[in-house]
Amino acid sequence: MSNRRRYTIPLLLSVADEVLIAFIAVIVLHVFGLLNATYVILLIIALTIVTLIKFKLFPSHNPTTGKEAMIGKICTTATHLTPYGFVKYNGELWKARCIDGEIPKGERVKIVGIDGLTLIVKRA
Repeated sequence: MSNRRRYTIPLLLSVADEVLIAFIAVIVLHVFGLLNATYVILLIIALTIVTLIKFKLFPSHNPTTGKEAMIGKICTTATHLTPYGFVKYNGELWKARCIDGEIPKGERVKIVGIDGLTLIVKRA
């Protein structure tokens, strides 16, 4: 997805509620006889400013999942890493390879990469 499209779609979706508010406000102004071009223009400007502020303060966030979510996380060695062994990450045993030489069982290590189903770890 292009960079422009990634920001355009959430912006358009966030504008939908402001359009609904503007529509209701125009109907209310019309009912009370206050429908004036100046009020409509001020309403559009105010809603545009609110939308842009909301878009900047609360940008859409795509959650990280899969391998990318594991990198940088801390886990515990389940066996002695010489340099291969097993670590416990999120309650699961994973095969691991240490880049710092040997690490004894029970030590905290940091995941720095993934090679297939083997976690690449170093001392935390």
